[in-house]
Amino acid sequence: VFPALVLASWRQRERYRTYFALLLLVEVGLTGTFATQDLLLFLIRHPNRVFSKEELFEKVWGMDAIGDNATVTVHISKLREKIEADPSNPQYIETIWGVGYRMKV
Repeated sequence: VFPALVLASWRQRERYRTYFALLLLVEVGLTGTFATQDLLLFLIRHPNRVFSKEELFEKVWGMDAIGDNATVTVHISKLREKIEADPSNPQYIETIWGVGYRMKV
């Protein structure tokens, strides 16, 4: 496979994920904070990858997660209320017990 084709394919997937994320934001009427929207965009751009609360806090908000893991939990809960049919039994944003969260696609 030619490098240009691989790069084009990667760009196309990234564009698709971004469009999907924006459509999801509009479709569900996500009126939450920018932090909640940023978290959703980050998870969509990294599908099926598990992130710890600390990693999410650092990558989404750009700060150390020292003692602030509850922030991630609260935003995950808010997202589930918006995008899941049954937030207590999530199909998209999964909790991987003892590890963290992932966007399942």
